[in-house]
Amino acid sequence: MKHKQIIGAVAIILIAIGFVAYGRYNDTSGPPDVPLNFEQYQSKDGVYSVYFPAGWVMNDTRVEQEADVLRNQSYRVVLAFHSMGHDLASSKDGRKRLMDMTARDFRNDPLHTVEKVKKLKIAGRQAQVVSGRYLDEPEYWTFANYTIFLSEGRVFTLTTNILEKHVDKYRETVEEIVGSLRF
Repeated sequence: MKHKQIIGAVAIILIAIGFVAYGRYNDTSGPPDVPLNFEQYQSKDGVYSVYFPAGWVMNDTRVEQEADVLRNQSYRVVLAFHSMGHDLASSKDGRKRLMDMTARDFRNDPLHTVEKVKKLKIAGRQAQVVSGRYLDEPEYWTFANYTIFLSEGRVFTLTTNILEKHVDKYRETVEEIVGSLRF
């Protein structure tokens, strides 16, 4: 009987060690794996950091903007990052209402065609993405609008836009940028 108890205790210890190791190696708060040619940007307010390809432009000083805006040299990819306080972000019901309103606003916009609304986790945080395409004469763009909930009452939005005929070329890079977000 004692032999079975010892084996059971060892098994529990090994399982606990496995959970600790899993948590350590799946920590989403540490630096992400990013390509060598990426640079890091830390927001001025300290809310987030992100990696992006060297040569891309963050916050072009010729344009006045409320959000941080990242673009590639040819303007075929544009990403906008914005952090703000929002009353609805402070409760579970409020966050659900905010996600529903965001999806509805895109669906009701005649210039946008919503193809997908999906709940997900980004950097370990509750999020939603609304994605599809829109017309900015004379060309179509794909978009993905990420709503990410930070601390109580704070929400972060990231909108990615890729000129539709260049999606295949830039999709993976944009996914790497989104995956590198840290709060």
